[in-house]
Amino acid sequence: MNAIDFLVRMKCAGVMVYPRHMSSAQLEKIVAESPVPVIVLNHKLTGHADRAIFIDHYRGAESMMDYLFSQGHKRIAYIRGKMPSPSNSARQQAWQDKLISQGQKDYEKLVAQGNWSMESGYQAARELISRQETFTAILAGNDDMALGAIKALKDLNLEVPEAISVAGFDNATTGHYFSPALTTIDTPLDQMVKRAVEIILDLPHDESRNSLSGTLVIRESVSRR
Repeated sequence: MNAIDFLVRMKCAGVMVYPRHMSSAQLEKIVAESPVPVIVLNHKLTGHADRAIFIDHYRGAESMMDYLFSQGHKRIAYIRGKMPSPSNSARQQAWQDKLISQGQKDYEKLVAQGNWSMESGYQAARELISRQETFTAILAGNDDMALGAIKALKDLNLEVPEAISVAGFDNATTGHYFSPALTTIDTPLDQMVKRAVEIILDLPHDESRNSLSGTLVIRESVSRR
């Protein structure tokens, strides 16, 4: 029995899909061929925009970069997650665009590769420091990598945020209780699921709000330069 036959037999009102390793073309095909509504979470679709609820990661990264700039940071390093990832690509692109807008043309020297884990953030931060490039803040693609980066900086006798500020994404619970508490972007996952349920149950909803924005959460890991 294939997946579509299973949905029909189970008389599903609809199904939510949170893709991590599927292309847009694959998702478009699934949405088009499914006999029940398929709502794709955290992935933007062109052909079926009404069936996709996604977080605008680019806008979230922009707001974080604007905050870092407002605190006097100009040279900001970035730890990216495992590639390919639409959310990582959008966050990194916003970081890059913002640096370029401030006249920073050698941003490639400020990127280190991670894989979303704390260990990878730890190693990436150590790599950034070893390059002896000048920067005053690190933006990590998620909170786990940011927390790993903080640990690495402390092990190198660099205080956070006094020597280097660190910020992340996703507002993971751990970041609130870490020391220093992590400045981050809160991603509205609950809202995303709520909108998906509204579509599946055919409840009134505003399709123009299928794109959700993250919220800046200011804590202790970023200081003014």
